[in-house]
Amino acid sequence: MVTIGNMVAVYAGLADDQQKRRIIDAVEQASIRAGASKPGVSLYPPYPQGFFHYPLMYFEGQYQNGGLWDWWGGIQTTAEFEAGYSRLAQQHLLAIARDWSRHPRDIAEWQTVVTNRMQGSSKYAGAGGTVGEAVVSGLFGVEMTREGFSLSPRLGYQDGHIQVSQPASGNSLWMRQRVADGTLWLQYSTNHQKPGTLSVLLPSGTDAETLRLDGIPQSVQVRSVGQDRYLEVGRVPSGAHDVTVALKQAAVAPLSVAWEGHDVPYVLPTGRRADALIEARNVGSNVWEKAGARPVRTSYQWFDLTGRRLSYQEVPEAHSDLPYDVRPGEAVTVPTMVLTPRLPGLYHLRLDLLQEGVIWFNQADSKNLPLEALVRVADEPLAVEWLDMASAVVVDAGKQWALKLAFENTGLAEWRASGAKAVQVGVRWFRRATVSIAEVEDRTPFSDEDAIAAQTVRIVWEEVTPLRTLAALPEDVKPGEVASFTQRLWVPETPGLYRVQFDLLQMGGPEFSNKTPLNRPAEVLVTVRSGAGVRAP
Repeated sequence: MVTIGNMVAVYAGLADDQQKRRIIDAVEQASIRAGASKPGVSLYPPYPQGFFHYPLMYFEGQYQNGGLWDWWGGIQTTAEFEAGYSRLAQQHLLAIARDWSRHPRDIAEWQTVVTNRMQGSSKYAGAGGTVGEAVVSGLFGVEMTREGFSLSPRLGYQDGHIQVSQPASGNSLWMRQRVADGTLWLQYSTNHQKPGTLSVLLPSGTDAETLRLDGIPQSVQVRSVGQDRYLEVGRVPSGAHDVTVALKQAAVAPLSVAWEGHDVPYVLPTGRRADALIEARNVGSNVWEKAGARPVRTSYQWFDLTGRRLSYQEVPEAHSDLPYDVRPGEAVTVPTMVLTPRLPGLYHLRLDLLQEGVIWFNQADSKNLPLEALVRVADEPLAVEWLDMASAVVVDAGKQWALKLAFENTGLAEWRASGAKAVQVGVRWFRRATVSIAEVEDRTPFSDEDAIAAQTVRIVWEEVTPLRTLAALPEDVKPGEVASFTQRLWVPETPGLYRVQFDLLQMGGPEFSNKTPLNRPAEVLVTVRSGAGVRAP
């Protein structure tokens, strides 16, 4: 069990430094081979199909047989921060945040590894807790106990602030960090009655030249943890205080990059050019030259869901120039051209820097990780994928039935919740009925053979027209976003077996399923049982 076993050992402090390095490297390689777009792979390789008889684990990559869990991804990310792999942990935290931004009201219990399709509970407090810990204790390094407080921000070059309250004790702590012009400023304030400890992750490629606490010079002590280097401020008082650190260039690899973000859309059109902004910081010792014999440029590689890299014939590789020379320590935003695959589907896009004719950055230094994004390449303006829904339910006749609907906008156009072109959910009920073959063929039996045929029945599904309804979306849904809401439906008063079909349609147009075969409606098999029903209005 990749993260349940090995990473928990790192998280719990049971592994030594060598074991931490081996485990973190093994988990990252397993995640890459599994095709995961974020941390939290439960098991790799998964057990083969049919090994488990439990339905949720019957197939590979399902549930705990290789599923993707933010619950464990949060533990993994916190462990990476504390073990000294902050650059990797920051990318993992950003990958979780990127996925969560697609469904801001929901935190999935688990997801399929490659597609990030939401499964199980959509309000999973366990994942909220562990990812929250990765932010508070991992990224910002805030801990408060009866004995005091500790503060170990791992922001690097990033500016950030946090306020943490502990209701049980009444303690609170506020912190802000900013880096600019070769100086790191840190302010903190706490009402804790006891003193604490402070250490600060030095931004990649820097060293501490001087340190001042409330303007008073302090001795400079640096400690290495894994791949990270910390400035040890030591014991600090409670209350409000300022820390100022003068930074200088450290001895680092010639070509090294720290990614600070990107705006690659979740959905891109097939066989087209797309433009994205990539934010990167030069944390190496060499200047990234815009021009000359060996310029530094941005580029990318596409991988399908099996991990195969797409060839140049399938999608050309484009290189984009830097806007200017980037000196060590400087950040740059690079307008990057990306050419997309010609066939629709889900892909992994791997962005990186390269020195032309020399080497890709991820090959130049083991700390350099490519910037990865899960991207859906689409060729339809209006397309939908229905997500986790019950396949069969039992409800009472004549009463209301509350059903959660969840779907992803897999097309290129935004769905409007209101207006002339609003997208709505269409609901249609079909009741199972039996009809004799003779009746279907509209003929009367006149012989023994025909009499036998008349007793033979065919199962048909008849639409219950009065129950056809339309439901509005709760809000606009952009391409790549996931929407979910609870829809209440009146159940027929006649018991029996029904099929309820859900489809999307744009006002004045046909259902999505009539636009392309890929847009399949969602269906739920409903058994309506008799009971003291409430008459529908």
